[in-house]
Amino acid sequence: MLEEWLRTKPIHIAVTPDYLNVLRNLSWAAYHIMEEQESLEAAHESALDILAEFGAEAETAVTTVTNILADPNPKIQIAAIKTLGQIGSAASTSTLKIVYSLTNPNLNIRLAAVKTLGQIGKQAESAIPKLVPLLVDNNEVVRQETAKSLKSINDNWSLNPAASRAIADLTGQLKSTGKPGEIASQVLTMIGAAAVPALINTLEFGTRVAQENAATILGNIGKEAKPAIPALNKAIQESHPWVQDKATKALVNIAKDYVTKG
Repeated sequence: MLEEWLRTKPIHIAVTPDYLNVLRNLSWAAYHIMEEQESLEAAHESALDILAEFGAEAETAVTTVTNILADPNPKIQIAAIKTLGQIGSAASTSTLKIVYSLTNPNLNIRLAAVKTLGQIGKQAESAIPKLVPLLVDNNEVVRQETAKSLKSINDNWSLNPAASRAIADLTGQLKSTGKPGEIASQVLTMIGAAAVPALINTLEFGTRVAQENAATILGNIGKEAKPAIPALNKAIQESHPWVQDKATKALVNIAKDYVTKG
């Protein structure tokens, strides 16, 4: 096949048998290098998977696994990040290195880093300011996992200054009817109780569209939105009819949540 290809190309090199033999040897060498590289990658991934099975008992391997995060191969990076997540809080010394992966353009690396920080838990509290921006990541799964990880790290993560700014920015997006408004609504719903004070403020002082969205989110949050009941009642009495409708539905949803969840 190689010989036929060479003979059909307008090249100016004499295609001698010796020349073809050299090319064949180079081709085989390249093939074997690629095959060996793939085997090495598979071996690294397998070793990391085995370590992950030991969980916290693999604490002594944390430094080694953390160093593997610098590997240029995305598959190996992901395997290393996931292994640190399985080790859990004992891998807290790797937090800073994992944080670097939060801005990686590779979706799977970014997602693995988010989940792993949540698995490390309270020991990863220093990562909160870097995690918060991912609440508005372009990928929906990343947004969802970020909200989960923040709560796993600290139930009161919203008290972090970076979180307060992010919630304020998100409520500011509720006046939009486009994609930014949709994402903000979704994220604020996932944030839950921590977003209620900002949503109450929006319900009282926001634009009509923002008020509608705030009321809807409060209803979706459910019983944790109890502090918003006075503001919702006020909206029913004083606001635009469309806002009144959303506020009424929100109160119904909050009441239903109390009945079903107690």
